[in-house]
Amino acid sequence: MITALYKKPALLDRTRHAGKHVLPLDVSGAAGMNALFCTFGEFVEAGKDYPILFVNSGTTADGSPQLNPAVLLGLTVGENLFVEGTQWVGRYIPAALRCYPLGLTRFPRADGTGDELSVVIDEGYPGLVDGPQGTPLLTAAGEPTETLNNVMKLLELYDQEAQRTPLFCERLRELDLLKSMRAEGTLDDGETFSVDGFLVVDEDKLRALPDAQVLELYRNGMLPLIYAHLASLTCLQRLSDRKMQRKAQKAQAATA
Repeated sequence: MITALYKKPALLDRTRHAGKHVLPLDVSGAAGMNALFCTFGEFVEAGKDYPILFVNSGTTADGSPQLNPAVLLGLTVGENLFVEGTQWVGRYIPAALRCYPLGLTRFPRADGTGDELSVVIDEGYPGLVDGPQGTPLLTAAGEPTETLNNVMKLLELYDQEAQRTPLFCERLRELDLLKSMRAEGTLDDGETFSVDGFLVVDEDKLRALPDAQVLELYRNGMLPLIYAHLASLTCLQRLSDRKMQRKAQKAQAATA
């Protein structure tokens, strides 16, 4: 999945990119992103560090809202509390970042038999260099290196989960389990914040579901994911604490 993180996406070309090397992950491009797409397969681990919320991200073929889950990374627009310079300071690194600067994109096959996957690289990534530093993705002959093959496995798994995740969200919508969320608070120094524009599972509606539908959610593996999402909402307080800590560090640095 290609997101706003990719500033200059281009198809990976075995001739054009044969001499390119990739330096260790530089996440500075995510500094202005206060939310990042999250697949359902990440809910358990990601939910230990970040609130997992649902967001409208377009429309489906029938005109219904397209829902996707996202990890919340900041309390204001353009704020990412987990980027410090080029480093990610959260324990869990979202898969969207672990794949970067590579990604997969889909093109419809000419014969109409589905989509064809192609590898994309962000040519605007500051860690994409001509070498000799870093790790090559392609050999001099343009063949994939072991590093690229390993990243491809991650990309394919990520793509599979990214394709299935909207179906999970759609089932939540069909069961009318989602409600709008607005979180407001005041930091210790008096600064206020509010988070809105997201959706969360309504626990009252979840408890009111008929037994047959609860059993369905349990059988298809959705129920544990729902509870992982609900448990992740406690991380909103962690975001507030992290914001205060960052402000204290900036104030200390300014007086040093």
